[in-house]
Amino acid sequence: MNKVLLVTIIFYVVISIVIWLLKPSFMFNYSGSIKQLGVNEDETIFFYPIVLVFLGIFLYVFFFKLFTQ
Repeated sequence: MNKVLLVTIIFYVVISIVIWLLKPSFMFNYSGSIKQLGVNEDETIFFYPIVLVFLGIFLYVFFFKLFTQ
């Protein structure tokens, strides 16, 4: 496994766990469940699974640029 992918996976898992443990109110309900995707008052545009997809892409591109210079 190459260095970029390994570092990306480590950071991805750590950040995902931190988000899950902190449960920010713009992603999670007061009961701890994930808010539904939407624009109404009890919904969010920062849907946890979608945030994780973009986080993975961002981290890979970031570390790829960092390690290939």
